[in-house]
Amino acid sequence: ALMERLGLPMASTSLGRSGEPLPADSMEFARGLYRDNSEEAPELAVIDTGLDNVQRIASTIVDMSNPAGYRLLRDGAVAAVDIEKDCGLKFIR
Repeated sequence: ALMERLGLPMASTSLGRSGEPLPADSMEFARGLYRDNSEEAPELAVIDTGLDNVQRIASTIVDMSNPAGYRLLRDGAVAAVDIEKDCGLKFIR
């Protein structure tokens, strides 16, 4: 519905729908999109790493809007300590 209203392509870092379990992979997500009415299904391209999310761990979300420091909004598949170490970011605690 959102893509229809926008009339533009949309990108997302997560395949999860609010309040629903995360899909194990992109194919599970795509199959469930229009399970009730496949005639309404839009053209869909899913580009992912090819890695399965068997444990169904959510994405890590970081607010990078404050130049003074970054804020962890949700700890997820990539731990905050790994992001700090590997990317050199420092989170506001």
